[in-house]
Amino acid sequence: MLASAGRVDPANSGRNIGMVNGLGYAGIIAGPAAITVLVEAAGLRWLPLLPCALMLVLTSAAPLLMRAAPRYRNTSQGATSDAVPEERELAIKA
Repeated sequence: MLASAGRVDPANSGRNIGMVNGLGYAGIIAGPAAITVLVEAAGLRWLPLLPCALMLVLTSAAPLLMRAAPRYRNTSQGATSDAVPEERELAIKA
């Protein structure tokens, strides 16, 4: 997953890898606490349905997430990314 984050936009690979790593760490910290809150509220009997409910939420939100995702050009040919217009303008002026 980290390699894919770096390849999506090579001009911003460090930022992308940092974001993926930060989200993973946040999930490690917040996940058990969120599960504890849900189990306290609903009980262990409903816990197996949690992954199904999360999958339904993600699949229904996927079209919205895909539309909101930034679009990147292939930067392997030395071109700069569309995500950072300031760098592209500086490269053009240079």
